[in-house]
Amino acid sequence: MGQPQKPIAAEQTIIALGRVLQTLREEDNVDVLIDTTISYIREQFDYNLVWIALYDLPKHTLIGKGGVAPDGDTKFLRKQVTLNPGGLLEQVVIEQRPLGVADLRLEPRAAEWQEIGKKFNIQGTIVLPIRYKDRFLGLLLFGSERWGYLLPGDAKARLLMVLGELGAVLYQNELNLQQQQTKHLDEPILHLLENLRTLNNLDQKLKAVVQTTHQFVSPSKTNIYWFERQGRYFWCRMSNQLANINRQDNKQQIAAGMTVQDLSEFYYALSVNQIVWIGDERSSLKSHFTAKVLQRLQVRSLLAAPILWQKELLGFLAVEANEPRIWTEADKNFVQSAAGLISLVAPTETMDTTIKQIQDDAQLTSQVAQAIYHEDDLQATLRNCATKVLNRFAATRFFLLQYNPDLHSYQIIFQSQVQNRRPLTVTFNALKDMDEQMLKSAKTAVEVQNIEEDLRFFNWRPLLLEHGTRSLLVCNCTQGHTPSALLVITHETNRSWASLEKELLWAVGQQIGVIIRQWQLQTDTKQQQQILSSIQKCLRILEKAQSDTTESGAKYLERTAIEQIATVLNSPLAVLLSWSPGDNFAEIIPSFIHDSRFGLVADHPIPIQTEAVIQWALTKDDYVCVYADDLPP
Repeated sequence: MGQPQKPIAAEQTIIALGRVLQTLREEDNVDVLIDTTISYIREQFDYNLVWIALYDLPKHTLIGKGGVAPDGDTKFLRKQVTLNPGGLLEQVVIEQRPLGVADLRLEPRAAEWQEIGKKFNIQGTIVLPIRYKDRFLGLLLFGSERWGYLLPGDAKARLLMVLGELGAVLYQNELNLQQQQTKHLDEPILHLLENLRTLNNLDQKLKAVVQTTHQFVSPSKTNIYWFERQGRYFWCRMSNQLANINRQDNKQQIAAGMTVQDLSEFYYALSVNQIVWIGDERSSLKSHFTAKVLQRLQVRSLLAAPILWQKELLGFLAVEANEPRIWTEADKNFVQSAAGLISLVAPTETMDTTIKQIQDDAQLTSQVAQAIYHEDDLQATLRNCATKVLNRFAATRFFLLQYNPDLHSYQIIFQSQVQNRRPLTVTFNALKDMDEQMLKSAKTAVEVQNIEEDLRFFNWRPLLLEHGTRSLLVCNCTQGHTPSALLVITHETNRSWASLEKELLWAVGQQIGVIIRQWQLQTDTKQQQQILSSIQKCLRILEKAQSDTTESGAKYLERTAIEQIATVLNSPLAVLLSWSPGDNFAEIIPSFIHDSRFGLVADHPIPIQTEAVIQWALTKDDYVCVYADDLPP
């Protein structure tokens, strides 16, 4: 058997590569991994300067882990390096691609590394990223006293293999570290749930949630804020620093800094069941609202989860920190879960009140329905209904509006108000197309919490603000059809209503729609009877006039006909303009004037060809509706 031959240089290179790759796969300690990589580069490559750094994503910095220095002093290779915008190293971090510099001493983008290049006469420098897939983990910088940065193909391949293996191991170690540091929220949540079952009242349950949350997240403060619908503000109901904040003594003071009007984006995010988090230079809100929220709560970081019941915002659970903090997924999940537990236990506090309210609501709708079918006086029915609705919703005014197509506006056909308010003598402008379509498709009352902020019913805003309205509910009384009749209740403060309240008003509105249709039928029937009576009277007059051939008889017939028309139309004045073929002027034949405020010059000639009203009437087959402002001077 022959003597083993000494390995040639190529074989030694492969053996050294295999040895370092095996070490990287089997080792878990990060420092040993870095030292192994540095030793391999020092032995296999002729470079005077070698530096390996790991990337800190939250701080956007590089943490030096050591290397090789020309003078043997490696202290500066373990420093933390802040990445500067446009810098050489930041380019490698962002692009995650190798970068070469022919002469490090002449590279201004290298910042402090340019000075190191001058100190040790380092010229050709190469920077290689350490990454796993798309995750940047660090970089390798090495340089020599030779000019240029060309790296032979086989050397580049070996380096990339080593760095690839190093990146995979570093990534796995990072995942393992995250799993070890991750808080397990299942046990605290289960313990909290069991604790809530044994407590009697809501305040004790809220206190337990606050204490458990504060212990798990470890913030500076943990608070529960409750939402007050009338006034639209939040007040602190429970805090880890104060066992129970009395509502009557403190809510007004707290509310001054926590109104929905000031924190609108924060409120709307919570209303749609979104977590709000504000941390170290990061936020789920826009920067303007982020500053407002932090200023109101006087904190540096915030994590808030909504407390919802049947899609209604009851309040929110907040953990607050006095220093910038990055909230972990475990923190967010726990706070959201704790807020969800509050959502389950909160309704029990008002269970008796809720049951009584449901009974009262059912009685209200039942009474309105009975009144429709048993009450002959529809005005009395509406008065009774309006009184109950105003009391139930704590509203200021109750309006019943009907659309008038001739005036292109909504007329008040019925209104009611609290005792210290006067009735309004106004008309409401016609709705915009968007508002009309919204009411047509709505299956509940439409809520406007703050009329100064909401763009809905915008053309009513000046009128409502003038009479002190700040919030309102609008209900289409003919659901699925163009809103010809509307039920509107208003309030003089900014407030919101619960979904059950909006559904209740919608049910009442549909029943009132039946009243309006019944009312309209009675009005139409009365008008038809009046028209029939007038036609019968006119026929009798015509029968009498057939035997009277005098001029005065003809005038009597015309005046009687005009008077009947005025009676049917309820008009204070009716005039007939008469002329024969070939005449240039029309004759005025007046009837009885029912209103002393009106007068008529009967002997004034009216030129047929130049009188606008006559010409307008001749050009149409139907009646002409003319306003006084439309008449020429």
